[in-house]
Amino acid sequence: MAKNMPTADEALKKFFSDNAVFADLFNSFLFKCEFIKEDELVSVETAYADSVSVNQSKKERIGKITKYRDIARKASTFGNFVILGIENQSEIHHAMPVRTMLYDALEYCKQMEILSVKQEREGWTVDEFLSRISKNTKVIPVITCVFYTGEKPWDGPRCLHDMLDMDDRIKKFVPNYPLNIIDIGHDYGLSFNNKELNELKNILQMVYSNCVDNIADEINSNVISLAGILLNDNALYLSAKKGGRVKMCEALKKRDMHIFAEKDAEIAEKDAEIAEKDAEIAEKEAELAEKEAELAEKEAEIAALKAKLS
Repeated sequence: MAKNMPTADEALKKFFSDNAVFADLFNSFLFKCEFIKEDELVSVETAYADSVSVNQSKKERIGKITKYRDIARKASTFGNFVILGIENQSEIHHAMPVRTMLYDALEYCKQMEILSVKQEREGWTVDEFLSRISKNTKVIPVITCVFYTGEKPWDGPRCLHDMLDMDDRIKKFVPNYPLNIIDIGHDYGLSFNNKELNELKNILQMVYSNCVDNIADEINSNVISLAGILLNDNALYLSAKKGGRVKMCEALKKRDMHIFAEKDAEIAEKDAEIAEKDAEIAEKEAELAEKEAELAEKEAEIAALKAKLS
């Protein structure tokens, strides 16, 4: 990746920092209505840490789990709260159900730890002390979406059961954990109300289906830059850095100009290296010619001495 281009993770975190984009991802994909209000979203801590006790031969070992979500918000929905998380994926992750389940579980653990400290314990029962929370305590539900932008269609597991080797007779007793996978580059049934999010979907889908050269639509240049980052296409990223709206076909022409300029610069650099090598060779040849001339002079002197002696 070019040094002057942000990483995909950095770019998507910035993209979803816009509450309008964040809210519409969930509203359009999950709820199919304006369930989450952008002005009611609040940033929440994305770092989770918890300790796990393991008994090994009667010796207790404490292990610490630390995880970091990509993006998370707390939303108020008709008087109730919900925690919404987005995990960005540019590659297929074949353990994603377990990974997502762990993030969500750690969020619930964090909520219970906070409640355990805040709750007034006077009058608690033994069961409540053992539980470290009072009876009828409610925690905030957690919903995670996996935002996948890779070139290949998602063929990884879509739920925990997809990862388990189990007999069908026990399947109904094993809790499942489905993923909310948004394969934005390949799911042609996707539609977003947010213009930038929908434009990003259109660009990636057209690039992955090789029909992008026919696009004459005007697109937010920031979205084109983001697409360049997600596609690891530095020339496309540079073609639309200035803001405003740009026709996609014009951005592609600028991208081609950047590519040709980069190629010309590479060729010029190679030519300069060749010229430098040629100069070194010419210098060595001149030194060799000088040495040969000195040798010829010495041989002539020797021949002259031999002639005098004879």
